[in-house]
Parts: sequence; structure tokens; C-alpha cells
Amino acid sequence: MVDADNNSKDIWQSIRNFCLPSIPDFPENLPEIGLIHTINSGVKFGVWMMPDNKMSGMLETFLTYIIPDEKELLWNYAKTRAISFSTFPFYIFTRIPYCQL
Repeated sequence: MVDADNNSKDIWQSIRNFCLPSIPDFPENLPEIGLIHTINSGVKFGVWMMPDNKMSGMLETFLTYIIPDEKELLWNYAKTRAISFSTFPFYIFTRIPYCQL
């Protein structure tokens, strides 16, 4: 499983180039349903590119598609908080001494 990030075609080509020496019949394009390829020895090799084998993105992109509509308000709140924490000066926190209970 890999993230497509911003260029799924380049990611797939990189995987394909890496596999071709060992798997000469490795497909030129990633099937929309993902890939499960059985090599001559019977070993199965699979590839799934997040979010859906077609689009650019990552696991997090896939997860946003499965958020129910009634949770959209909560999702937007979470995104807003995450953005605000990305600029928060975490250095102001001090280490809490370990205590045994």
C-alpha cells in the first residue's frame, strides 16, 4: 500500500520499474481494482495506491470520502483545529517529571 500523493502515474512507474527485473510481466498500468499478481513461484504480490488506485492523494484523502454527511460539521471543526495547532508554539510546554503511582 502506497500513497499516490500528487502524482499517481509517477509513483506507479517507480513501483513498476523496481518490480520489472523480478516480475517481467508486471502490468504497465495499475488496475482500478488494485493489483494482485502471482509470480511463477506461486508467491502473490499486491499493490494498492491510496486513495483509490486512480486519484492523487493519500490514506487521509480516502478517509475523508467515508465521513458521513451528518458528521461534516465535526470534520470541518477538526480540520480547523489541526490547522491552528500547526502554528502553535509547542516549545512553551515543559517536560512533566515521571511519577510512580
